[in-house]
Amino acid sequence: MEVKAHLRTASVIDLAIRELREYARRKAAGPKARWQLWNVEQLAIDEDQEVTITPFTDIPEEAVAAKLLRVGLRRCA
Repeated sequence: MEVKAHLRTASVIDLAIRELREYARRKAAGPKARWQLWNVEQLAIDEDQEVTITPFTDIPEEAVAAKLLRVGLRRCA
């Protein structure tokens, strides 16, 4: 299970490559290997809003937009 939490609402979340690979590995393993992404919204202290939890089990390819990879410069030559 991967959980992403927000003070308010969010339409985009960040998954690490490791998290995306785990999702792909579980999906390829068949229906008994489960993986879920839980999006938790409205964590700010606001009495007018209720916390919302939305679980997702499938990430379509068109939902993934890779824009950058983080590079650890201390490991570079």
